[in-house]
Amino acid sequence: MAGVRLNQKKRIRAWSSLGLREKLKFFNYWVVFRVLGNLFQAFGGILTIIDNGTHLTERQIIIGFGTFFAWVGLIQFFDHRSVPYSIVHTLERSISIIAYYVLGVVPIFMGFAFLAMGYFWQTGIYPNSPMSLIANYALVNGDSVYAFSSAGYQENALMGQIYYYMFIVFFICCVHNLFIAIVEQSFSAFRGERLKAKSSSSSSSGEEQQGEGRESLISGSMSPRQVRKFELQEKSKP
Repeated sequence: MAGVRLNQKKRIRAWSSLGLREKLKFFNYWVVFRVLGNLFQAFGGILTIIDNGTHLTERQIIIGFGTFFAWVGLIQFFDHRSVPYSIVHTLERSISIIAYYVLGVVPIFMGFAFLAMGYFWQTGIYPNSPMSLIANYALVNGDSVYAFSSAGYQENALMGQIYYYMFIVFFICCVHNLFIAIVEQSFSAFRGERLKAKSSSSSSSGEEQQGEGRESLISGSMSPRQVRKFELQEKSKP
């Protein structure tokens, strides 16, 4: 009991010496998905039993969130060393870097959206702030580029060309490809570590099998004189 208490005190001191970032590494974030999914499904089911109307109400929204968390939570049951789970490892490595880049890109994106509202509001594409953000996000993904740029050109020929060329070149050629490069680098790093772990495990298993073969060979049909000779040869090897 004294030894157990002493080890427990050592663990408590070691835990208290860790920082918040190190402590969060021991936390399983999938528990959050499970708890949220169960809560949404439970409350959605209770509200459905109480009110069985067919029109869209809060209970359908709650059930929708419950099914979302339930389906996303299925990833946790994959083998963490398998290929399907590699998306989680890649996001864990790249999400922090992408978040910092997003903080730097958002003000520029907002500036382009409000500039479009000021110059091209008569086209009907940028009537308000939410629709302006949606329209520019569609442009970033290559959707309706010709329709939006031609509408801006008809509204203001010079400013329409300058605006859309600047926006498309900056966001598609720079920002979009930068995010892809970050995710690709994270995936390549994870894949390299995975291949390195496989090679090290295979080499260690090969050494174990070789050692077992030597032991079986020594304890098998060899005479005592041959056993001593074999042991001397093994000791003389570098």
